[in-house]
Amino acid sequence: MLARRIEACTPAPRERVLVTTLPLAAPLIDRVRFDRVVYYCVDDFTCWPGAEPVSLARMERALIERADVFIAASRVLQQRLAAMGRAAHYLPHGVDPDLWATPDAARRDSAVEARLRHLPRPILLYFGLVDERTDAQWVRAAQEATGGSVLLVGPHRSPDPALLRLPGVRQLGPVPVESLPGYACASDALILPYADLPVTRASQPLKLLEYLCTDRPVVTSALPACQEWADAIDIATNPRDFGAALAQRIREGVPARQISARARARCHTWQRVADRFAELIDHPPDLRTAVWIAS
Repeated sequence: MLARRIEACTPAPRERVLVTTLPLAAPLIDRVRFDRVVYYCVDDFTCWPGAEPVSLARMERALIERADVFIAASRVLQQRLAAMGRAAHYLPHGVDPDLWATPDAARRDSAVEARLRHLPRPILLYFGLVDERTDAQWVRAAQEATGGSVLLVGPHRSPDPALLRLPGVRQLGPVPVESLPGYACASDALILPYADLPVTRASQPLKLLEYLCTDRPVVTSALPACQEWADAIDIATNPRDFGAALAQRIREGVPARQISARARARCHTWQRVADRFAELIDHPPDLRTAVWIAS
């Protein structure tokens, strides 16, 4: 059905380009004629929580064998594709300057502040999908080191039950994306307490650049994607150091050198990412000469 719809929507001689972030698109390549296939690799879905790894790995192998252009959202994903015999362009995610690139004082939201007024301070904010990647030990260490509240804002998808039972953890659920700057402004620190898993090591968290557009302390676990921002945030390698870094930043504030280093995050706009993405699609190098190496 999908193949027929595609054929009907893009009749010849119009150029037809398939751009996919999901290995699930692989079967379409044999059913529809495409002038170019672009694999925009944004995650390692073969180890995504709740995914079926064997089927996804098989479809991804088929997609990689047939694709013409490869774009990776993280260095780890770029290296992963290289190990499979495919050269990929590195293109990390962007940030919305209209939403985030404003002075922090302008983000104050009285409705948000009223909603959080009853929470014990300091408020440690995490926003995004709450699932098995969110590490309960790191969250516990953060709360115990600061004596405050850990605020989880976003949808849940089978997180560790121990996480939701921790004292001091408050669940807010999803909120409009436009209100996220207000929550960041009303919080005392922003956290990224991800577990060390294959899926997190390969990821390029969207929220990281958004965190960097604030003046709040930012403390993360040691994801590879965070390393290029080591001058702008605090990176911890274990739960104890994670809690200690948060306590120090809340006590002493964000160093001027970190605030200065964050200025470059505001240049990573989605418009720039989109322009580069279009350039890679419109003027693709010849990458099909690379040899596929079976895993």
